Amino acid sequence: MKYTVKQIADLMGMSEHTIRYYTDLNLLPVKRDSGNRRIFDEESVNWLMGIKCLRGCGMSIEDIKRYGDLCLQ
Repeated sequence: MKYTVKQIADLMGMSEHTIRYYTDLNLLPVKRDSGNRRIFDEESVNWLMGIKCLRGCGMSIEDIKRYGDLCLQ
């Protein structure tokens, strides 16, 4: 399934601004459509669930970025 910024923000209980911030920091995988709009898929949902959990545990954005980079290696 594909999601827009608004749809994924509503699904995850987060603000659209937060979703855009995470994608701008490359914390969250995102694709772009022909109009250069962000399009999210199930992989994005999985990453967001992890990010939300880590933030809830008090992990900093910088540490989440490092952790995500290690997971991708």
